[in-house]
Amino acid sequence: MENVKILSGNVGIPLADDVCRILGVERWPAAIGRFNDGEVNAQVLRTVRNRDVYIINPTNPPLENAFELVLLSQAIKTSAKSITLVIPYLGYDRQDRKDKSRVPIGAKSMAELLMTSEADRMIFIDPHSEPTLGFFHGVKVERFYASYMVLPYLRDIIDDNTVFASPDAGGVSRVRAYGNRLGITRFAVFFKSRPAPGEIDADGMIVAGDVSGKKVIFIDDIIDTAGSTIEAAKAAKTHGASEICICATHGLFSKGAVTKLVEAKRSGIISEIIITDTIPRADGFFPDELNINVISVADLIAEVIDRIESNKSLSALFVEDEYHCSQELAETIGRCPHYIAPENGCGKAGCACRSNHCSVKTWADLGRCKPYQASKEANGN
Repeated sequence: MENVKILSGNVGIPLADDVCRILGVERWPAAIGRFNDGEVNAQVLRTVRNRDVYIINPTNPPLENAFELVLLSQAIKTSAKSITLVIPYLGYDRQDRKDKSRVPIGAKSMAELLMTSEADRMIFIDPHSEPTLGFFHGVKVERFYASYMVLPYLRDIIDDNTVFASPDAGGVSRVRAYGNRLGITRFAVFFKSRPAPGEIDADGMIVAGDVSGKKVIFIDDIIDTAGSTIEAAKAAKTHGASEICICATHGLFSKGAVTKLVEAKRSGIISEIIITDTIPRADGFFPDELNINVISVADLIAEVIDRIESNKSLSALFVEDEYHCSQELAETIGRCPHYIAPENGCGKAGCACRSNHCSVKTWADLGRCKPYQASKEANGN
């Protein structure tokens, strides 16, 4: 990693420091401030000549966060060997279409701003609208999923009574993708009416799917004002959900969202919130009573950088979690006292409690296997 230099805008410093710690490098010094009139002032303080430079910063509001990326890149474009912008959260990505008269496509404007950086590559995590990536041209674009880091955590908290849910119709494919990787086959979708941005018509919420007596985990990409999240959670409670968790990648937490979520936690509507640090927050931002678990994407970013520098496949980051999951499942099944290994390492595995072969193929199947669960209870596990 001697050829790698990592820079960061102001808001991305905590995440960049974590990435540097994992890679065993130091964050390269840069001075980013403001002139007296408020303009952004950026200077890279040490040479990066003939080095691969990675600049880490989300582009959540204010717009200066995005402009810091542009200025840092332009400051070194004539000396760096390559420049990669690592953008954990892409701002303005929800403005990806002209859905009303006389409105701009803000996502395209953001893409055009970032392209003035003249960077060689851009890396995104869970873009809200993947078609937005088509607005970038003349630059390599890579997108990765926070599920690489989130799935292992969810695997530890799901059970046979878990339902994955989407707080709106637009998140169905995301929920199904999570479910497929974790063996969850029960889904619910909450259809909402939104009279204005940030406002939800609670009376117009329609629930598709059975959540009665279930542990419901809402899967989303963004928590903004938390209005959709809380109203969907209330609707789930009304329909008999026993426990509700919220899992999202990007935490904007605007317009009093944290206060709303604390109230929902106090009233017993929400039991846990799972978020990533694509938008880093200072210590004390989340009250202790909120029961929020922040999963870092630093390992994912570090792995991406390492693979780029080592000329390794990046596609492995999309399937590796599935591989580890299946490998772990196979090892667990192999330790089952009723498991009968197939002869000569081929054929179907048998089961001492069944007349046919072992039918466990997913974690959900394992949870439904009564002989296996009985053996766990007998062993005190």
